[in-house]
Amino acid sequence: NYCENPIWYCITALPEFQNPQSSNISSQIDAYFINCMARGLYEKYPQIKDAINEWNESGDSILISNLQKNEDLKNVLLENTPWIQDAKSESLRMQNLASMFDYPNNESKVNKLLNNIIALQANDGGWSWCASMPSSVYMTTQVLHRLAMLKERGFLTDYNQIEENIESAISFCDNEFAKYNKEQYQYNSVPLINYLYIRSCFNQEVKNTKFSDIKENTIKNLKINWRKLSKYDQATSAMLLHKEGYVSLSREILESLNQNALYSEEKGCWFDNLSGANSLLTTKQVLLAYTKIDSDNKNIDLLRQWLIMQRQAQNWGDTGYTIEVIYAILSAGTEWLDPSDNSSI
Repeated sequence: NYCENPIWYCITALPEFQNPQSSNISSQIDAYFINCMARGLYEKYPQIKDAINEWNESGDSILISNLQKNEDLKNVLLENTPWIQDAKSESLRMQNLASMFDYPNNESKVNKLLNNIIALQANDGGWSWCASMPSSVYMTTQVLHRLAMLKERGFLTDYNQIEENIESAISFCDNEFAKYNKEQYQYNSVPLINYLYIRSCFNQEVKNTKFSDIKENTIKNLKINWRKLSKYDQATSAMLLHKEGYVSLSREILESLNQNALYSEEKGCWFDNLSGANSLLTTKQVLLAYTKIDSDNKNIDLLRQWLIMQRQAQNWGDTGYTIEVIYAILSAGTEWLDPSDNSSI
């Protein structure tokens, strides 16, 4: 199996998450994110539209997994091998891909999911896991994170429709963090760092004086103690500090991450001694940091290469992990969807 455009590994991973698995806010926002990504990619890359049109014109046969169509493999009783479910899943994913990039169908889903998300927001501006539960800073931050990712890519075309909801959600989180005393917000520095970075994507004025003090102290603490954080949180800190105007320090953090990375021609760039999902998310976050701070750095394509290699060898993990990895790979670097030179195998 050879594919000269590795971004297709991202494109073909999208359909699995296009429909929410539940009525909870996490499922709704992830499905909204995926469908907005599909809409944005469809408009940005005509290659996708051309491929989908070719599939539709070729009938159902092209939407069946090569593993199921391969006569040699059928001779070894595919039905009795552990790969049959993978083959069926791949066929279903290809069929769902064609459905997801059907523009009217996609637009209808986006509108329905957005209405669901707005309806699930509480009067205090927060979101909870389920409608009957109290608002949660964690869940509200997760929703804001997905919306921020779309906004940064230019794929949040519904921004005007949801702008007031975003402002209310930010106000809710500001007020909740402002309730913490000094010991609590030092202890919760990682959630604060993540929230402050997500918040910075919306350029919202800070109206809560106490939260303003907490933000100032968190930035001050980061400038001194960033080395004590995990690699993932160092990458987040670099992006936050860069947005706050500390450009040289953000580049210093990137250089530290660079010195701790491993490299190979075959695998690209990655970080060792991290467990599976943590390794994926750390590499993804470092890739985003390079994208925001040093967009011409050669490490960007090397980090993308390692993530793509993981897709070839294993699943990227649950919905949230896959969404974030796909987003990071598509955010910067060489345009891997562009036609490449003729390949020789």
